[in-house]
Amino acid sequence: KNMLEERNNIQLYLAGCKRLSIPSQDTFVLSDLHSAKSMGAVLQNIYALGRQAQVISSFKGPILGVKYNVSIAEQQRRLKKKEQERLQRMERVRAISDTQLVRRKELETLKREEIIKEMETNDIRKLHRQYSRGSINAATFHKLAYASDERFKELRTSDVDLVSNSDIKFGVDIELHEKRKKSYSLKREEQAMDWIETVTGEEVDDFYEGLKSGVVLCTLINAVYPDIVKKIGTKDLPLVHRDNIQQYLNACRRIGLNPSQSFNVSDLYEKKDLDAVINNIFALGRKAEFAPQFKGPAMNVNGTISPLPEPELDRQAC
Repeated sequence: KNMLEERNNIQLYLAGCKRLSIPSQDTFVLSDLHSAKSMGAVLQNIYALGRQAQVISSFKGPILGVKYNVSIAEQQRRLKKKEQERLQRMERVRAISDTQLVRRKELETLKREEIIKEMETNDIRKLHRQYSRGSINAATFHKLAYASDERFKELRTSDVDLVSNSDIKFGVDIELHEKRKKSYSLKREEQAMDWIETVTGEEVDDFYEGLKSGVVLCTLINAVYPDIVKKIGTKDLPLVHRDNIQQYLNACRRIGLNPSQSFNVSDLYEKKDLDAVINNIFALGRKAEFAPQFKGPAMNVNGTISPLPEPELDRQAC
């Protein structure tokens, strides 16, 4: 036997099947027959050849399989049409993908500017808080404000990646995000920070950065309800930060705050809903008025801070 001739004969046969428009799913590869890897595929191919023989006008021999009368020309026309439809679908998918890519780039540009603007606003607010409490004088304030302005000008023209880890929103989510941004009150945020500073003595210049470790929150609730949080984690690790926040939330539940006045760890740590965090601090500020060992000050409904009234003297003690 000449193995090369055998393999060549099989290849010639397969080429002939292709010219007769036998579908690719009804053919086989050389090793299926020559190495007996899949004789089932070979048998299926022979049945397909017998079916195709029925529409070859020059063939007068016996047929194999069910009756078949679709001409080779019609088969080729159908294959061509199917291929055209496939290409059209691919083109539509590609067009959609290109449109989505362009839109993604647009949204990333908008998100980058939003992030820079938020960073810039927070930076200036920090300086204002430091100046208002006397931590820095006017000259230092103006010097730092100028440096901040220059830094953000440079950042806007740089290629520093700020959005790769950001949540890019699409469609309805954009509207919801914008609605939440508009409803967020910087005034209430400032009032919450003012009360926290007054009660704890801790300086809080940035609401998120100041609270995300959970240390200040635990310190706050311990100031109102002494030792309700037994151990506050001080390591600068995400797991420790999350645990501190959860301990604070557990304490809020134990003192009787309504679940609607609470928030989830991710609302603070991942900035998913800082408004809920502010609402919680306002609720704690009102609850503090009734804490037996708390000397004040309390927070009013409108966010103003006021000292607790002096306890009435027992007039019967004479």
